[in-house]
Amino acid sequence: MRKEKDQDIIEWAEQARIYELNLAKQRIAKGEDKFEVISEMSKRLKKKLLHPILDALNNRPFNYDPVKSQERYYQNYLSKTQRVADHVSDNY
Repeated sequence: MRKEKDQDIIEWAEQARIYELNLAKQRIAKGEDKFEVISEMSKRLKKKLLHPILDALNNRPFNYDPVKSQERYYQNYLSKTQRVADHVSDNY
């Protein structure tokens, strides 16, 4: 069961839950061990629910440049603050 690109994640998760629940009911009705069926169902459901999230994270473009990031940080934050010498005291 794959999530379509335009499909709402909540709707898709509910469809996956119903599918797995019905599959588990069928297996239990055939006489399979309830605990084994529930354990396998939870593992499959976890994989299905995490797959679109992990897929999106793994397939995002990686374009981090530490030098540019440092420059942006300086421009956005450090250049707007007054420098303070924290090691100087009034007592000589």
